[in-house]
Amino acid sequence: MKSRSPAEVVELYLDTLYSQHRLDLVRELIAPETWRHTPGGSVMLTLDESIERIGSFLEKFPVIRFEHAASVVEGEIVTSIWNGWLRTQDGKDLEIGGIEVFRVVKGQIVEVWNQEPAASRGLWQESRLSSPG
Repeated sequence: MKSRSPAEVVELYLDTLYSQHRLDLVRELIAPETWRHTPGGSVMLTLDESIERIGSFLEKFPVIRFEHAASVVEGEIVTSIWNGWLRTQDGKDLEIGGIEVFRVVKGQIVEVWNQEPAASRGLWQESRLSSPG
């Protein structure tokens, strides 16, 4: 079976695993040991710890939708600038945005870089990729 490209893995991670609450995809998309990096530190998560971390997030938000505002792919590295729309258990809607960098090897996420918290309130606005005028 052909391995998924890094971009396909990250898209499935955000758009399917989270948005469709597909916790069953963790074993396909995330390596048995995954490094999560934040400024000043790194932690290695086992697959069971990744499942627990993501499962806890999914329980908090019965409705989740993520979309890429922009992404850059260079070999194994995928940088995703994303927007997210969440609904809490009590029906409160949240809009968040974040940037994460993923390293994907042989179809699985092996490293993630982001800040804590990984998202901020508000959405990324359309970027200005061309010069004004």
